[in-house]
Amino acid sequence: MALMDYGRCRKYRQQLGWLRANYGVVVHWDVVNRYHSASQYIFLINEIISSDMFLNANRKMVIREMEDYASRKMVSEKYFKWMKDGDRVACYSLFWLVCNANIFLVGSNSDGGNQMVREATQSVVVPDIANGIKFHNINPFGDSIESYVFSSMVFIDDLDVKIEYKISLIKDAYESWSNHFNQFPRPFRWVDLTEEDNVLWLWDYFRKNHIGCDLLPSSSKQQKDFLLATFGNWAGWTNEQLSKQKENARKVRANPEEPSSLKKPLNPATPDDCRKFFLDSAHNAWVQRRHRQKIKKDTTGIKLTAQSRKKLLSIQHLSGVEPNTMLKNLINDAYKRMKENNKD
Repeated sequence: MALMDYGRCRKYRQQLGWLRANYGVVVHWDVVNRYHSASQYIFLINEIISSDMFLNANRKMVIREMEDYASRKMVSEKYFKWMKDGDRVACYSLFWLVCNANIFLVGSNSDGGNQMVREATQSVVVPDIANGIKFHNINPFGDSIESYVFSSMVFIDDLDVKIEYKISLIKDAYESWSNHFNQFPRPFRWVDLTEEDNVLWLWDYFRKNHIGCDLLPSSSKQQKDFLLATFGNWAGWTNEQLSKQKENARKVRANPEEPSSLKKPLNPATPDDCRKFFLDSAHNAWVQRRHRQKIKKDTTGIKLTAQSRKKLLSIQHLSGVEPNTMLKNLINDAYKRMKENNKD
């Protein structure tokens, strides 16, 4: 969606909500959610008004009502400007707004709008899902910066509160993002998240550690965006999840091959403490995975015992010949003798 369409698309969405709530107009939001230009909204609104005898006869009054309603619901675009800086901040802010706004304050056109806000009682506690995130209320329009920001705008517009509250909520989101970014500027810098296999591995590792993202991404890029937003908005482990993590931590401490950085007691006091511990364990798991892959790709097929290696090094010390050269010569000699024996 082009940036210049933000304001008009938001306005026309609110006008559709007004027609639905006050005149019983049926709005197929699943179709509307795919609109990407203001002209599509205009065509639909004109079609709705023209096809209804009362609305068409009172067109000027209806349009005036719609415009007044939209102006009372919408926050100036300038307050969302900071969200457009990148995919990570755009997706983070959408998650944060949905998780921290009072969803009972959502207006009349939210149930069919972008469907980010549904029944408050529908949340189901799932042990491997990230604590504190209302995944059932999140459904962005696409996987681009523009889509995330537009989703945030529509969510804010739909809140049935004064403009001052909406502005305050956006400012709180900015403060939260600033604090999070300063704490974790590049949380997964050790893994290339442009590679789809890496993203899939991290997605699975999140869930195994009870920080799963309960959304269905539309692309590998959106999967990465959801992971970073989940990490940033995660409220830390629940008591039940923490008990499982402590059980895993005890196994790590009992393993002499695990790094000492993972053997510290798991007693996080804050969500950021949970994030730091999780990053340490994720990094270690990634290093181990890479090590296993490297061993698997080793095509030499030669595995010497410790005693054989010791003898080989002793021969090298006495002869001055490199081990690889000695092995190559031994193989060549053995192969030559085999060929000669076959001739006989």
